[in-house]
Amino acid sequence: MSPTIDLHRDGTALSAQRDAILRLLLARRPALKCRLREGASGALSIDLPGGRTIEIGRMRRRGEVRWVVVSPRITGLHHQVRVTDAATVIGVVRAALRALDELTTDEAAHAQRPGEPLRSPATVTA
Repeated sequence: MSPTIDLHRDGTALSAQRDAILRLLLARRPALKCRLREGASGALSIDLPGGRTIEIGRMRRRGEVRWVVVSPRITGLHHQVRVTDAATVIGVVRAALRALDELTTDEAAHAQRPGEPLRSPATVTA
């Protein structure tokens, strides 16, 4: 039987880091206040259109438990996620805001313009 790994050994320090991430996100993007929430596991989520989310939490990467930002990516017809880890609280905030900006830019680029056909893969033309 393998030993249990406690990803949350120091709950107080992690709670303080999560609170700092939340404060910094809201300081840089006050409009996120209505889209940010904390999940049951303690991960922070930024709700996105279409039911997608950017999640900020702890994950084992490169042999250590680190803060990570998991964000959706759309490449062509494929839906993928990007996992970005950061060594500092500021790095996590930057990664989350960069992911949010990239998604906003991608959505604007893929938005339907008047007079253009729908770009959805489910669209059937006769």
